[in-house]
Amino acid sequence: MYPDCRLSGAAKEGRARMPRGRIKTLKSRSKKQKCWEVFHCNQTTCPAFMSKEGLRCWLVAGTHCRDEIQGKFLEKMEMCLCCSIFRDNMDTASMERTMKVVAEQFSEFRNAIEARDTELERMSIELAIGMSEVFEALRKISSGDPDVRIPEDSTIELISKLKHEVNLTAKEIGEIVNQFHDIAIVLAEHFDVLHRVSQGILSARVYGESNIELLESLKNVTNEMIESTAREIHERRRAEADLQKARDELEARVNKRTAELTIANERLQQEIAERNRIEEALRKSEQKYRTVFENTGNPTLLIEVDNTISMINTEFEQHSGYSREEIEGKKQWTDFFRGDDLDKLKEYHSARRIDPNAAPSHYEAHFMDKRGNVRDVLLSISMIPGSRKSVVSILDVTEKKKLEERISQADKLSSIGTLAAGVAHEINNPLAIILGFSDLLLEKVPPGSEFQDMLETIQKQGNNAKRIVENLLSFVRFKEHREEAVDINKNLGLVLALEGNTFLLNNISVQTDLSEHLPQVRGDPGELQQVFVNIINNAVAAMQGSGVLTISTKVSDNGQNVEIRISDTGSGIEREHRKKIFDPLFSTKKVGEGTGLGLTVSYAMIKKQGGWITFETKTKDESEQTGTTFIITLPAMQSEQKKISAADDRTDLTTTD
Repeated sequence: MYPDCRLSGAAKEGRARMPRGRIKTLKSRSKKQKCWEVFHCNQTTCPAFMSKEGLRCWLVAGTHCRDEIQGKFLEKMEMCLCCSIFRDNMDTASMERTMKVVAEQFSEFRNAIEARDTELERMSIELAIGMSEVFEALRKISSGDPDVRIPEDSTIELISKLKHEVNLTAKEIGEIVNQFHDIAIVLAEHFDVLHRVSQGILSARVYGESNIELLESLKNVTNEMIESTAREIHERRRAEADLQKARDELEARVNKRTAELTIANERLQQEIAERNRIEEALRKSEQKYRTVFENTGNPTLLIEVDNTISMINTEFEQHSGYSREEIEGKKQWTDFFRGDDLDKLKEYHSARRIDPNAAPSHYEAHFMDKRGNVRDVLLSISMIPGSRKSVVSILDVTEKKKLEERISQADKLSSIGTLAAGVAHEINNPLAIILGFSDLLLEKVPPGSEFQDMLETIQKQGNNAKRIVENLLSFVRFKEHREEAVDINKNLGLVLALEGNTFLLNNISVQTDLSEHLPQVRGDPGELQQVFVNIINNAVAAMQGSGVLTISTKVSDNGQNVEIRISDTGSGIEREHRKKIFDPLFSTKKVGEGTGLGLTVSYAMIKKQGGWITFETKTKDESEQTGTTFIITLPAMQSEQKKISAADDRTDLTTTD
């Protein structure tokens, strides 16, 4: 390379990046070498690489020489002068072309500089003139002449804006000077009025007029302040006179009251001593009362005037499922009752507070504990003499009512069973004759005869009557009862297969959840199928054309029993019907749509096989999800030795509200 070359910073850096071994190679090569052949570069996008005249890389703009992109020709010259490619490929024609490019770029630079100098000279003159006008206007304004104005036109935007601001400033200063003059006059009047007021002349007022809104407001405020001050001084003087008079009267009253308090204090000391004695006696009495309250033997609570429960005993804690901390002072006695019971109890309780003889002291109601369980209770309400507080004692009669219901149900079944047996036997004989003769007549009547439909109708209704008689006989246990091991899941499967068309016709969806490891039960398979059919038919009727029937089985009571649940999404059983649904001949269906024996027969069959049947139901006014679930419980065979006397011990007609 050329050690006497003067390199710029970029050129030196480019030279520094060239390895010494590469420099020696460049010197030893012959002329007319292309730059990318010498440097072995990979810059395929370089304009010198793509140019047909690649030998003159220094004339190609945008050359990527040694990873540094070159712009215009003059920006490359320092690096090119020190490049061996430039030296090796330079000849007279190349020199002339290079000089021509240099001349063109210098001519372009000279024209640009001359145009810039001309523009700068013009702008300097206009700037000087504009600034002189601005300075002259500012001088006049500072000398007290705010009326001065200067023309705002100028080709220099800055000068034009500056002149505009000077004109605005002059205008605003003129307005301020005028306002200061008015303010000075008005303030002088204000100070004069305030000076007279300070000397005690409270009749002084500000009367001057001004176009300045602030001054008018100041005038009004000043006048109002003077009037207010005058009123306050007058009131203060009058109040001082009244205060002095009151002070004299108070001193006399204090002296009198001091004497009275001395006497009252002596009496108070005596009353405190008496009260302490009474409180001690009351504490002992309350301790005795709490002992009696705690040991009444029944759930008992003390009710305040606002119906808040202030005290309960241990039995009430156990009965309600709540602790004392959750009840005393936090709950009202009405929180444990609902519906018609609540309205009745509120009415009677309010009446007894006014007049203890105005309402009965004992009520039957439904008590609801913390878990939502509902119990039948008998309430006894007593008013505490000398107060409006009351004591309520609760007697749980749930089991008693269930026993009464079972006895009543047994009496109904016994009396109606005797009647049903007689009726069934009386009907059987003429019914057999009707069916027999209808069969004979059907054989003799030619097909298509007008009498054929009549005879078939007689035969169909006769068979219906026969089925009713069989139900009656099953109910009174005159039908032969056989027992064997029964697989409940298979028994239900047969029923569902038989009822398949009924489900399809009524658009009923059937879902089952049958336990795989269900023990067998001992019973009559035909009677069990009849029970399932009766309950399923009731469910289909309750869903009125569409719904979901769910049937499930499981082991319950630690393997002792098998539980069958049949649920529907129907309208539920109304409250007034729930205690009657197992009664013989009770039906909510229209005349001709039901006999009222289906559930009665089912109840009797399940009882006969040592089990029990209950139900849970919800109507629309009780829940958004309506429907009824019948629960049938039968003793499993492995626990048969413990035969369920539960048919007598368990609740037969339980409802869940």
